[in-house]
Amino acid sequence: MRKFDKWILYCISLFPVYLIILIEKWDNRTIFLFKEWFFYGQNLVVLIMFLLLISSFLLQNLFIKRIESNTSSGDGTIKKISNNNIDFLSYMSSYLLPLFTFNTDGYKALAIFIITYFFMGMLYVKTNLYYSNIGLVFSRFNVYKVSIEDNLNSKKPVLEGILLVRGHIPSVGEKINYSDISYKDDNVPIFVKS
Repeated sequence: MRKFDKWILYCISLFPVYLIILIEKWDNRTIFLFKEWFFYGQNLVVLIMFLLLISSFLLQNLFIKRIESNTSSGDGTIKKISNNNIDFLSYMSSYLLPLFTFNTDGYKALAIFIITYFFMGMLYVKTNLYYSNIGLVFSRFNVYKVSIEDNLNSKKPVLEGILLVRGHIPSVGEKINYSDISYKDDNVPIFVKS
């Protein structure tokens, strides 16, 4: 996957943070005074979080449509498979929970939040953890570590990577059609079961 796609997935994966901050900062004292509402301190943060939340859902849908319409498919046999859904919990505890504790009152605190958000995104992209995106859970994907032997090309070695699956969970020895959605620089290939 391209770095841009990984950053998009990182932004999508933070939708719980956007929702929590939106709820925390919502102030209905000025809701009917539209002019004052936009200029009233924390309502700007509410508006930004609302826009980020909507953007997350739109980008999530576009991403799902893109990976489901990927035509570069392969035909393989699963040699090894193990459930990797635990990475979602690791992601929640290491990336999302610290963001919930941030105070976003005032420009200084907001700047610190944004800087931390940016550096966490860099880690997310550099470590190729984009497959542990919580948005994939809500899109009914399961994540597995797999070894796939290519049935069409006997010269190809067994492919090691991550398999995103909706519906039927494959088992060892099962033949599957898959799409490779990873990018040439990725050290962990990502496959989607077709």
